[in-house]
Amino acid sequence: MTVCAYIGYLPQVFKLVKTKSSKDLSLSAWIIWVISTACGTAYSILLMRPEMIVMYVSEFIISLLIVHLIVKYRR
Repeated sequence: MTVCAYIGYLPQVFKLVKTKSSKDLSLSAWIIWVISTACGTAYSILLMRPEMIVMYVSEFIISLLIVHLIVKYRR
């Protein structure tokens, strides 16, 4: 599932970088996604599941990158 999620994030990142425009993206939706992956990270740490920790931390970083690009290109 993680590989599919990464593949799903890549077109968004590439489009943001290529067009340098984020007007069609919902910042609030991506912030919710960042919060969701942060909660998943915390939960996986509580469970002490290394594979889940890697999955959620990497998704958190990619989601945070997208939020950063949205904010950067809205200025």
